[in-house]
Amino acid sequence: TLVIAHRLSTIKKADNIVVMKDGNIIGTGKHDELLEKSKDYKSLYSKQVIWNIMFKVLYNFLITIFYLPYCLIIFLRIFFKKEHQNKYKQKILPQKISRPDGYLFWFHAASIGELNSVFPIIDFFLEKNKNFNFLVTTVTLSSFNEFNKKYGKNNRVLHQFLPYDSNFLVENFFKNWRPDIISFV
Repeated sequence: TLVIAHRLSTIKKADNIVVMKDGNIIGTGKHDELLEKSKDYKSLYSKQVIWNIMFKVLYNFLITIFYLPYCLIIFLRIFFKKEHQNKYKQKILPQKISRPDGYLFWFHAASIGELNSVFPIIDFFLEKNKNFNFLVTTVTLSSFNEFNKKYGKNNRVLHQFLPYDSNFLVENFFKNWRPDIISFV
């Protein structure tokens, strides 16, 4: 397999990395070897690591700052009947959920169209094996209503609103669900 990459984390575990500059090969080897013997590779890698750290810190800072305004928007949307009266908590508060036994597929569907596209997959695997369970996350009330029409009574196909992207909510989500397969549609 040949991979051409500018993002060095993509190739970090490759058996052999070829470093090029101005159309010339200036180094070859494994990641750790190149960090030791190639100043250009080490410089590029260091810049990417620093950029990734800065981006992550900035992102987490902004997510933290916007959490309370996001919560206020959710409450305002409840008032206008744009959010579920009870399930809105799944977006903004940690949840305690009992994961079903067996294999858990997680589909995140961005909108109703994506949600409808996973229905045939879910239906196929529901029939295939009784140990297969499904978690579907969405973000809108209309997609939840569409989900509920199809699977509302099925205890093997579950819905949760996708939580706000803060560390404590995302960690709580994965601690509860522990999906075996994940698909973002």
